[in-house]
Amino acid sequence: MQPEENLKLLRYRYRDGALSSPTRFPGVALLEKYAVGKAPVKVVTVRTDDDNGYTERCYGLFHEELCQLAERFGVRLKIDAEIIVPHEESVEKECVLLKELFACFDRGSEIYMDLTYGTKLTAIELFSSLYYAEIVEKCGVQAVVYGKYAFNGSTEGELFDATRLYHTVRFLDAAAHMDRNSFVDLIGQTLAPEE
Repeated sequence: MQPEENLKLLRYRYRDGALSSPTRFPGVALLEKYAVGKAPVKVVTVRTDDDNGYTERCYGLFHEELCQLAERFGVRLKIDAEIIVPHEESVEKECVLLKELFACFDRGSEIYMDLTYGTKLTAIELFSSLYYAEIVEKCGVQAVVYGKYAFNGSTEGELFDATRLYHTVRFLDAAAHMDRNSFVDLIGQTLAPEE
């Protein structure tokens, strides 16, 4: 997570060009775009444990913004779990995080995920947990985003949509059952720009 002084209010640009309301957190912009009109919305947060208290203070700001979003748009939010992971990477950390994530997925639910904050390996673990959600719990992966930090005094950030990347990676599972040319054609169609 960014140090608190770097958490400035930004308007995040969605892939359709629209801008979010001002927020410090791409996850709030994600919920504003996709959760409005859906009820109830279960929120699971993953944050890194640190000695200086940055992530705890940032989590407090995130919680405040979630409550404001819920009030402003009438979204029923249920903050269901706060998963705290150590900053140091280890096989044990990976196993514990995945186990805790797996326990949070409700069968048949829609998944919206923000990969912005945390260590690079934590983002990979979050991304990987979607396989379990989709295959075992029959969830639908609706949106996976990464928020680009706004440098040079800009007041606009960008939400990179990694949803297609997730679905493309899922196609890789099909490679074992297809000949090379068919598989390459399928990947080409999957990665083709949307019209």
